[in-house]
Amino acid sequence: MHSYGAIAGACSVHGLSKRERKAKGLPGGVLGMLFMNGILVDVGKDLNWTLGVLPLWSRIKGEESSVSGIEGLIFAGLPIEEVRRWASKCGYQSQRAFKTKVAYTAWRDPWYRDKCVYLLCEDDEALPRAYQEHFAEVSSSRVERLRVGHSPYLTHREKALEVVERAVRQLMEV
Repeated sequence: MHSYGAIAGACSVHGLSKRERKAKGLPGGVLGMLFMNGILVDVGKDLNWTLGVLPLWSRIKGEESSVSGIEGLIFAGLPIEEVRRWASKCGYQSQRAFKTKVAYTAWRDPWYRDKCVYLLCEDDEALPRAYQEHFAEVSSSRVERLRVGHSPYLTHREKALEVVERAVRQLMEV
């Protein structure tokens, strides 16, 4: 789960862990979580509270926000043609996403204990390393590190894929 998507992802798996389903005699389930420079919001908190301040790159327009300078923040390291292509697909995000309090998060759930991996992207300018280190620590995640920017699945596909594959193998073992 990448960036903001880690909030929604960690909220969406309540009652779906493989361990919990197995205990109930049910098949399947979620093995664990891989947070790729993910933002983690604790129960009872919202994104604004978690970040402490509105990021300098946020551009607010009514109830919507977008990223100012998205090319250099989100897509740094890509050829300019790709930057333009990806940036053109980005729209606005509702301010409700910043103000909605989280009711559940998997990384606090005992069923997911020892089942979280955090890919810390050391050169990410959108979500600085200090935030990522904090999120990895509070979620008790096993940490992987890459010297990449905010979108490693675009800029360093092979390295990102290696981390994902390693995480899946390890999550299957625990």
